[in-house]
Amino acid sequence: MGRGRSRSESSSKSRSRSRSHSRSPNSGHRGRSHSRRRGRTRSRSHHHDRRSRSSSDRETTDLLKLCWKPLKNDSRNFDAWTHLLQYIEQLDETKAAREAYDDFFKRYPYCYGYWRKYAEFERRHKHYERCIEVYERGVTAIPLSVDLWLHYIAFVKEIAQHQENTVQKTRLVYDHAIEACGMEFRSDKLWDEYINWELSNGETVRAGALFDQILGIPTLLYSNHFDKYKAFVNSNEPDRVVSQDEYNEIFTKVETDLRNVVDGDLFLLEDYVDESPPECIPENGEEPPKKIFTRRKHCEEALHALRAEIIERRNKKYLLNEQEVSRRWTFEENIKRPYFHVKPLERAQLRNWRAYLDFEIECGDITRIIILFERCLIACALYEEMWIKYARYVESIGESNRARSVFRRATEVHLPRKPNVHLAYSAFEEKNGNNHSNCDICDIRTGDLFFRSFIHVVKFDDKLKYYHLSADKIDSWCSIHPST
Repeated sequence: MGRGRSRSESSSKSRSRSRSHSRSPNSGHRGRSHSRRRGRTRSRSHHHDRRSRSSSDRETTDLLKLCWKPLKNDSRNFDAWTHLLQYIEQLDETKAAREAYDDFFKRYPYCYGYWRKYAEFERRHKHYERCIEVYERGVTAIPLSVDLWLHYIAFVKEIAQHQENTVQKTRLVYDHAIEACGMEFRSDKLWDEYINWELSNGETVRAGALFDQILGIPTLLYSNHFDKYKAFVNSNEPDRVVSQDEYNEIFTKVETDLRNVVDGDLFLLEDYVDESPPECIPENGEEPPKKIFTRRKHCEEALHALRAEIIERRNKKYLLNEQEVSRRWTFEENIKRPYFHVKPLERAQLRNWRAYLDFEIECGDITRIIILFERCLIACALYEEMWIKYARYVESIGESNRARSVFRRATEVHLPRKPNVHLAYSAFEEKNGNNHSNCDICDIRTGDLFFRSFIHVVKFDDKLKYYHLSADKIDSWCSIHPST
């Protein structure tokens, strides 16, 4: 009986296993079915993501078109431009950003802050060559922007530190900046940075030469430069702060008096290690060996006499420069908005610019006059009278090509819709015998505004003809119908 139950139980377990095995194929089907359902779920999820991205892209495109729409109707809508560029910054899309910035600067090249944003956008996306190109375009469009030059130089230093001839490349950009805006009344920060950079490289003679330049230029912080120069001279050997020729001249002058009070040598020769940073920092971080130089070590009496003579020579230049600063101080104090903006300037500001320009013209320094006109046009870019005044001045000194360039900047970039400056340009070309250009200037590009404004002085025959007004007539018209 026991064996029978055992066989029965064994048979039951066998059937159970058999049924279990027979169910396994169905279980596999169910597993594959679950797998397919999961696959379909993932596919639907992926498809949903693609639809979401597509919807997001369409939304972005629609918003971008919405930002561009008011500019299609009026490309001089400054508020619409700022709204577009603000959205572009958030969008962070290269092609759209370049298109927006490039179109904006065709109309408003004096907005230095947006040049910085454009360059920083390219830098952020690691488009370093594009960043350099943007900075170059910016300082070409607004060369008197000290702030833009300083940001440009900072970027050059950043990318050039592992390249050959780093110092020469950086110095070249500094020199271009000084040439472009070193005479700007508020250029002190540029001069300070350049001098400090040369000192950090151990180039004391070069730093001294830069001091010599700035001590003769009227700037806001003119007295600070002289104080820094005196500290510079008193902390370096005399032959390390002036050129070799000047040092020899000064040494010869004081040597006779020094011989009467000094028994020994006036100086000794000593070797020293050049501690200035290398021109190029290798990517492996290993610095090249230090250079050994020979220099003079002056005795105390010689130091005192030589330094006193060097400073006294610069003191004369400083006092003359102080007088020039004093003559301009009131004008400079009254400049409340030296930067560009589309909002109108106060009448007092315009009067101050006119008086300042007349003052510089009377002084007769052409370089200073040109610099001041360019400064004026940044703040007064939307005022026809300033462009006309500038063009007529450079024409009066025999610079007809420069006058033409001024007129073109006014009519093609800053004031394409203002009739007075177009007429002045037309009169200029007629005066210079260029009648073909005269017709081009007064053509339909100036729009209906031009013809509505001058309908009472223009006569029509069967066909529309071009009429040229003399400079006197333009002046008369400007006085009756001032531009706003």
